[in-house]
Amino acid sequence: MACTEFYTIRKKDGRFIFYDEVPGAMRGAYLIWHNIERKYLPSLPMEDWMVRSNWDYYSRFLHNKREELDEFWNLDKDPRLSWQDRILLGTTTDYAVIRKEDLLEVAEAYENCEFASDNMKGQAEVMRRIYNENDKSIAGVYKLETSVISLSDIAPMKRVYCYLTSEFYDCIGYLRGIQKEIDKTKQKQR
Repeated sequence: MACTEFYTIRKKDGRFIFYDEVPGAMRGAYLIWHNIERKYLPSLPMEDWMVRSNWDYYSRFLHNKREELDEFWNLDKDPRLSWQDRILLGTTTDYAVIRKEDLLEVAEAYENCEFASDNMKGQAEVMRRIYNENDKSIAGVYKLETSVISLSDIAPMKRVYCYLTSEFYDCIGYLRGIQKEIDKTKQKQR
């Protein structure tokens, strides 16, 4: 079964070190994507056979066209998203790093969403454990959403060493910047 893998990132050298894994990866990122897509985006137009088969929603992930997937991945900038949904979506993207000081906020978002699964609750538990580690050398966490893709696909040498590079980014800091711009726009409209 595919797992969601957690890697701690060392302050001194940016080295990634495997920390723990949570089983049931399909009940993590995919479940988040599925629910956020349905909540904020309309179904794609259905083909006749889908209607006859009583489909209620045609996902961008099933259709798999770049421009439709971009519509989903750009939701992080959509003012309709709640802060919780923005965190859920943002922390499932490639190269997203969660700083240690942001782990509790992210854990709460995972535990308290209306569709929280055993995988999401397990991820929250791992984040809380890392947050509570007395190890001052931990800068943050990288989550590999599914062990089907190895960390070596993203950076060299799975489970041994990987180093923080410019592709990785502070995901909560990025999302706070987006939220700040959305709030400014809303205030100007009042």
